[in-house]
Amino acid sequence: DAFMGGDLRIVRTSTNQSLPVVTSFNRTGLDPQNQFGQSIPAITSSRILELSGGDPPTRQDLVGLSNDADRLAYFGVTNAAAVMSTFKARAYDANGVLLGQSGEETLAPYGQRQFQREEMEAKLGVLGVDDFRIEIEVAGGGPVSPYAANVRLGTDDPAFLMAGDTTRSRQYLVGVLTKDALAGSTFEADAVLYNPSGVHDLPVELTFLPVGPNSEPTDTLGLTLGPKEVRRLPHVLRSQWGLADHAGVLVVDSVGAGGQFPVAQAEIYDEKGPFLRYGEALAPRYDSNRAGAGKRQVLAGVRQDALYRTTLWLFNPSSTPATVNLVYRRLDGSVMGREDGYPVHANGARQVGPGQLKLPLGFSGAFTVHLEVVSGQLIGAAQVVHNHNNDITYVAGQTR
Repeated sequence: DAFMGGDLRIVRTSTNQSLPVVTSFNRTGLDPQNQFGQSIPAITSSRILELSGGDPPTRQDLVGLSNDADRLAYFGVTNAAAVMSTFKARAYDANGVLLGQSGEETLAPYGQRQFQREEMEAKLGVLGVDDFRIEIEVAGGGPVSPYAANVRLGTDDPAFLMAGDTTRSRQYLVGVLTKDALAGSTFEADAVLYNPSGVHDLPVELTFLPVGPNSEPTDTLGLTLGPKEVRRLPHVLRSQWGLADHAGVLVVDSVGAGGQFPVAQAEIYDEKGPFLRYGEALAPRYDSNRAGAGKRQVLAGVRQDALYRTTLWLFNPSSTPATVNLVYRRLDGSVMGREDGYPVHANGARQVGPGQLKLPLGFSGAFTVHLEVVSGQLIGAAQVVHNHNNDITYVAGQTR
């Protein structure tokens, strides 16, 4: 089973079939020159179980939400089961202080419940609060999958967020950057970290791996999160390492505390000012997302035309070099271009920019990329950017 987090659509296959690769692109705006939106990945039933090591989790957290002068947050809960489910929602500030809680809410089978601004302010007390956290506790039924979005008030651009996984000692934020953008602007990235433990301080180490075949990782940055703390690191590459004009992978490591590990995520946005700010949230990838030799990472729904440009990310999380075939397919599945034997160095990342894509001369439209792993290991991703407003849509590679 798979379903979309913000717009419930169920996809089922028989047990001897692999799931299709599904991504929803939600765009707003009648004028194609200024459309914006967010990508919503499909959530598999197995991912929900992974959040607690095999059993449906009783608690999940949505972190880094803000209701302030720049952003407006909303959240929802999707019932992925054919039975009635009940849950409670609680809001906490960035220091873990309870702001408010709902009563017991009911979800019909395969139903969805969404909390908008007025209800969040009245029930959960989140008016004017930055980087608050929503905790969803399942009281009966389930499993459920919570989701959220931060909406930029100056542009109405949303950034989709999912519940974090507290069982991972290493996380990869593939596509973190501080780079010049079109129209004299700059792309920036914030990192957001959360300690799920209510009693333990949590040590965290951050390392940045720049793209490029000869790049070297930065020095490791160590920090400590207090119990239930949510910490934002604005302009993380500039503020933590003094880096400008860089792109790559932010690696988050932790030895954990009390059997729990941090939740990490990032926000990428165009820094033109609050009334012209567009962007996207970036969820972490894990070692379980790697594709090994004989497998492929599929990037579905990428686009290259007069309005959009696509950049591919190839990250090798292993200690041995990787070799990848880049296969470009039309929407009917036919091959229209390829580049075989593309090297990705050990513990390194490569970018394939819009001008480097092996597309037919004059091609315009949507397509799919298969990153076929010949040797080594790979985590792939893509960023599709609107040429007029610099809005980013993030596509995570899916292993097949």
